[in-house]
Amino acid sequence: PQAIVSDILHNLSDGKINLFHIAYEHVKLSDGKFSGRKGTWKGYTTDQFITELMNKIKKAFYSDKSMDKNAFNIAIGAIRYSFLKISSSKTITFSWESALNTKGDSGPYLQYALVRAKSIIRKIGNSEMKKHLHSTVANSYVPSDQERKLVLAILKTKYVVKKPNVTPEDMDNYFDIVSLCDQTYTLALEFNKFYATHKVMGANTEGAKYFRI
Repeated sequence: PQAIVSDILHNLSDGKINLFHIAYEHVKLSDGKFSGRKGTWKGYTTDQFITELMNKIKKAFYSDKSMDKNAFNIAIGAIRYSFLKISSSKTITFSWESALNTKGDSGPYLQYALVRAKSIIRKIGNSEMKKHLHSTVANSYVPSDQERKLVLAILKTKYVVKKPNVTPEDMDNYFDIVSLCDQTYTLALEFNKFYATHKVMGANTEGAKYFRI
């Protein structure tokens, strides 16, 4: 069935969609199982389940209906991450609370870190960013322990995402989505710690400012 779906989507997109199927075990709520073939989840269709999650998000974070797109993106991220972070050999028990946890190992937590990072970049601006990236002002700056941890997390994440000397044909043999989720969470965690204790544009020295950018 997965091969058929892949072929259909590939043909509909004129070959522009490159899919990689990630299998997973049975999924259940605390008192029920999800049936992929029937398209139900304890009485919900997939669309209804996403809508239910969106309603929980809007109730907790948004009151403006214009934010529905944000709620949808958060819901999809929460579901995907909840599935992907569990080993494919283990049964997935979906928890509404864990999926929407903004202070822990969840999709929304990763999205929150991304929004923070993009906000910094947006405030700096592209021209200013390029100027800082090619500057030698930061060469003499001595980073803090937290900055070192963040740099190491960035470097390790790049390695986990794309290992050297591996072709797309060999992906099945090395692609470990759980490790990618673990490392992405570590990166978000270290970035949020950095964000809480270090200023970028308001750094107390030019060296610190340039290094952090």
